[in-house]
Amino acid sequence: MNLDPKPNDDRDERPQAGAAGPRVLRRDPAGLAVAIAVTLRVRYPECDPMRVAHHGVYASWFEIARTELLRARGLSYRDCEASGVYFVVARLSTRFRRPAAYDDLLAVEVEATASAGVKIEHRYRLLRGSELLATGETTLACVDAGGRLQPVPAALLASAAPGG
Repeated sequence: MNLDPKPNDDRDERPQAGAAGPRVLRRDPAGLAVAIAVTLRVRYPECDPMRVAHHGVYASWFEIARTELLRARGLSYRDCEASGVYFVVARLSTRFRRPAAYDDLLAVEVEATASAGVKIEHRYRLLRGSELLATGETTLACVDAGGRLQPVPAALLASAAPGG
């Protein structure tokens, strides 16, 4: 299994749909990103009839940021899957503070906070300008193609900030 970070090719440089390229917020001692911010705009189909972002879309926004954090470290989820490494969300929590609305420009900050054994944890902040709209946390479990738990590969364990 080769999950060593590598220079991004053109495919890996494209951010997820609706997202701008990530802005690195913090690096580890080796110079790799451990926290980034991704900019996105609330799209009309993500809203309820009152043009407020539906609570269910926040998990997708967190996933966009999490995938971009992996990409900012020179890895891609596609490469993980090709190596037989998959991640399932074992825990997701969101605290809603203020509503996001149609056409708002948002920043999703993500930080890898812990990683050991079969799990990786992330923490999120969703902002409109300097206004905090929501916070969240996820725990991902590493599984094989059959859904059986497996250890997180060493190259991905290094992705998390020790001690958060």
